[in-house]
This record gives sequence, structure tokens and C-alpha cells, in this order.
Amino acid sequence: MPGSNKFDFKKPYQSGEDFDTYIKETEYHLKNRIDSKTTHSNLLGLVTILTIGILGLGGYLFWQTQNGNNALNILQQKKVAGVQETSVQNIFSGEGFSIILKNNTPSGFESTKKTVDFPYIKNKKGVETTLFNKQDINGTVVTNSISIVTSEYDNAYDLQKFGNLVVQNLGSDYEIKSSEISVPKNIKLSKIQKKDSTGDVSYFAAVTADNYYMIKIINESKDYAELSEYTKFTDSFLEGLYLN
Repeated sequence: MPGSNKFDFKKPYQSGEDFDTYIKETEYHLKNRIDSKTTHSNLLGLVTILTIGILGLGGYLFWQTQNGNNALNILQQKKVAGVQETSVQNIFSGEGFSIILKNNTPSGFESTKKTVDFPYIKNKKGVETTLFNKQDINGTVVTNSISIVTSEYDNAYDLQKFGNLVVQNLGSDYEIKSSEISVPKNIKLSKIQKKDSTGDVSYFAAVTADNYYMIKIINESKDYAELSEYTKFTDSFLEGLYLN
């Protein structure tokens, strides 16, 4: 029978060969067949294990990229409307906005995204996207944070009226410092700070055809020379802010 590993005991007598010699030769060929099949089986098993491992690793990496709470591996390489089609840059994107990062981002930044109440306009919801870093400097927690709350535009308020609503919400210590700050695509922002300009927190209000934006900046690193790269990053983000 083709492929059979059984002995043909009649063959030695028909061929005239010595029976012991035939047995040894047959055992030798049989052993080679078994070794060959064992090797083939081992290789097949190894390939199967490697395939399963690769598929498992691929699934894990996909899950990691979908995690909404990543460290600043959240930076993407992609194109943004308003930027030359040929340019590809480091981008941090959130609900209704993108930030083009000109320089390497300092390490340790993380991001969060959640649905929140939009306190400046009654009964409105918004999506808050935050990029933040916290460091312990000699027992003091130093925070750098960019938080942008986006809420759908309802044709109720222009920039001036919306800015006034924000001031009312923040309290009498605050005022609109400027309404002439521009970001790419020639969108105007209102800068809101404490009247005495003290503190590490600044607010910016914006209105587009699609959304209201409330931006909160915390820059506590400016008093620490060793954190100058964090200060520069936080201060310069408006230069690359694209609002939808």
C-alpha cells in the first residue's frame, strides 16, 4: 500500500537477499520516514504557534490604539484642513479641533476626553478634551494643561456675547483682556484673565459656524527654569490651533 510503514516479509525470499540485512535496511528507511514526519510536524506546530502569537499581538496593539487615555503617543501623522496638502505634521486632535505641534512635545503628557455640562450656556452639553502633564518638583505638583470644551453652535451668541457669558460664570475677578487674538483660518479668540493678570490660568473663548469653544490653559511651569520646555509648549499651542 503506498505510504504504508508495514514490512513486506515476503520480499527477502523473492529477491534472494539476506533476511537480516533486509530488516536493518527496512528499519533504517522506516526511521528516516518517522524522523522526516516528526520534523514536518514540529515545523507545522511552530508555524501555528507563531501565527497565533502574531494575531494576538496585533489584537493587543489595536486595543492600545483605541484606548482613549494614552500618553502622548496620541500624536498622529496626518493632514489638517487649512494646511498645505503636501505638509504632514505632528497633530493632536480633539472634538472639533486640531493642534499642529511645531516642536517635539515634552515627555509625560496624557490626554482625556469626556462629555461635560457646558456651564456658560444653559442646558447645553459639551465634549472636553484635555492634554495635561503633572510633575513633582521638590514636593510641589506642577501642572501644565490645555483643556478645550466644544459645544455645538446654536446661533444664539456671537463672540462678544459668549465672552461676556464666560466672564459672568467665572466671577467678578475676571474680565476680557482682548478680543483680537487670531488663530489659523483667521478665527478670533477672546482672552479672559483675572483683572490683575495674576495666576497661572488663562481662558480663551471662540465661536465658529459649527461650535462654541472654551479653552482653559494652566501653565504652572513658568516659575521653574528646569521646566522651560513645558512652558514653551503650553504658551505656543495657539499658533497651531485649528478650529472647525
